[in-house]
Amino acid sequence: MRKINLNYLVDLAFFVQFALVGYSGLIMYFNHHAAGPILRLIHDKVGILMLLFFVVHIALHWRWIVLTTKNFFQKRKTNQKDGKSKTQLSCGFGIIHSICFSGLFRSYNVFQPPCSRSNPEVDP
Repeated sequence: MRKINLNYLVDLAFFVQFALVGYSGLIMYFNHHAAGPILRLIHDKVGILMLLFFVVHIALHWRWIVLTTKNFFQKRKTNQKDGKSKTQLSCGFGIIHSICFSGLFRSYNVFQPPCSRSNPEVDP
C-alpha cells in the first residue's frame, strides 16, 4: 500500500473516532443519566483506539514534523547555539505532549457532568 493511501485511511479512521468520542462525551457531559453502559463502553474503548491511531498518525508524519520544526526554529534563530534550539524543540514537544494527555486526567478527576453535581439546596 502506498504511503499516501495509508495516511488517508489512518486520518479517516482517526476522524471517525474523534467524532464518536466527541459526540459520546457531550452526551455524557450534559445528560449523565442518558449515558448507559454501552455508550460509556463505546466512549472508553474508542478513546483508547483513538490514542493508538494518534501514535500511528504521528509516526507516519514524523519526518514532516521534524523538518517543519527545524525550519521554524532556524528562521527564528539569530546567532544562537545549537544547544538552545534543541532545548526549545524539546520544550515544545513536552508542551504538546502534556496538552494531548491532560484530557485523560481531567476527564476522570476534575470535570463532572452538571447533572451529577450535588445541589446544596436539595441535598442536606
